[in-house]
Amino acid sequence: MIELKNVDIHCDDGTDIRQASAVVANGRSLLVYGRDAATRHCLAEALLGLRPVAGGYLTYDGEVLTPAASRYMRRQIGYVPALPPQPQYSLRQMADSLLRLDIHREYRKDSNQLIDIWMAAGISEQHIDAPCETIAATEVTTGMLCLAHWLHKQVVIAEEVADEATAERLREMAAEDSVVIATTADSALADYFDNHINLEELQ
Repeated sequence: MIELKNVDIHCDDGTDIRQASAVVANGRSLLVYGRDAATRHCLAEALLGLRPVAGGYLTYDGEVLTPAASRYMRRQIGYVPALPPQPQYSLRQMADSLLRLDIHREYRKDSNQLIDIWMAAGISEQHIDAPCETIAATEVTTGMLCLAHWLHKQVVIAEEVADEATAERLREMAAEDSVVIATTADSALADYFDNHINLEELQ
């Protein structure tokens, strides 16, 4: 479970998020919309423990998220950024880089399962090995969500969700007992999520 209690955040552009509050239990989802992508990313950084809060607090399973605790929490998170961190990497290369981490070593022997999972999700075999910058952003997002699901991540944070298919996939992940938090520019996707934060109301 993740809880935001009266959270204030200072963003790099000089704007603030004020008094953000929400409780997202396992099996539930939260959509954050309103204002611009940079402000929504600011909140995502705070949820990842990469940006301090100026007021209020964030908790993960009842423990206050501090810089020390955030490292543990990030091990439980499947993070899907708006843009891949290494756009020149293919989906297979991104998966391989994660599987090299000790926390994922139990999955290494079964890594070929990912190919079948990706293809079942509609990603062509050719695109699995193509640089992410050369394929559709929706395919990259789908591939990274499939990877997070396969790694049994307890928390999924997806930035700038742009289509109903991705929103539906996130709803399905929440139904399997994950904590799901997403940001979007499209408030019309709110029906796919249990709870909502409109940043326009928190200035």
